[in-house]
Amino acid sequence: MTQDNTTRVTGSTRKVRRAGAACGVLGAVALLVAVASVDYPRGVPDAEMVAWWADDGNRAADLASTMALLASGLLYLGFFQQVTRRVAIAGAEGAARLAQQAATLFVAMLFTAGFGGAVTRGIVVDDEPVPGADVLRVVGQLRYTAMGVFAMAAAALAVGCITWAAFRHRAVPPWLAGLGVLMIAGVTAGMTVLLAQFAIPLLIVWTIGCSVVLLREEQPSPTAVGTARVPATR
Repeated sequence: MTQDNTTRVTGSTRKVRRAGAACGVLGAVALLVAVASVDYPRGVPDAEMVAWWADDGNRAADLASTMALLASGLLYLGFFQQVTRRVAIAGAEGAARLAQQAATLFVAMLFTAGFGGAVTRGIVVDDEPVPGADVLRVVGQLRYTAMGVFAMAAAALAVGCITWAAFRHRAVPPWLAGLGVLMIAGVTAGMTVLLAQFAIPLLIVWTIGCSVVLLREEQPSPTAVGTARVPATR
C-alpha cells in the first residue's frame, strides 16, 4: 500500500471513530432526556392516574421521552459498533461479538420501553379516549421493567465484555475498565430489587468516557498485542 493510500485509510478510520464517539455522546444525552422527561405515577388512586394522562403537559413530556428513546437506541447502535470494532482489533473477537449482540438487545429493550408512547399517540393523533387506570398502570410498569430489568442487564453484559477485553487484551484504558466495573456493580445492585434503571447515570458516564477514548486515542495495534504474547524465538 502506498503512503498516500495509507494516509487516506488512516484518515477515513479516524473519521469513523469520531462518528462513533459522537454517537456515544449524543446517545447518552438522549437517554438522559428520555428518563428525565417523564415519571409515570405509581401507587396513586385510579382517578389521579387517569388525570395524569389527561394532562397535555404530561402527554407532551411522554412523547418527548418516547422520541428520545428512539434516538438514543439508534445512536447507541453506531456507538457500540465502533467500540466492539476496537475490541475485535485488540484480539478479543469473541468478546466483541457478544458485546455487539448484548448491545443490540439493549437497544431493542429501549424501543420496548418506548411502547408506552402508543397510548399518548392514540390520544393526541387519533383522538382516542384516555384508557382506564388498569391499562395505564400496565403501560407504566412495562417501561420500568423494560428499562430496569432487561435493558440495563443487556447493557451490563455489553460493558462487561468490553471491560474483560480491557483487562485481558488492553482494548481500552484501565480507567475506563474501572468505570465499567462500577457500572456493572450498580446494575447488579439495582437488579436485586428490579430497579436497575437507577444505574443509568453510571452507563451515561461510561458511555461518555468511552467516547473520549474513541475520539482521542488510536486503535490498539493487533500486531503489537500479538507480539507481546508470543515469546521471541532464537
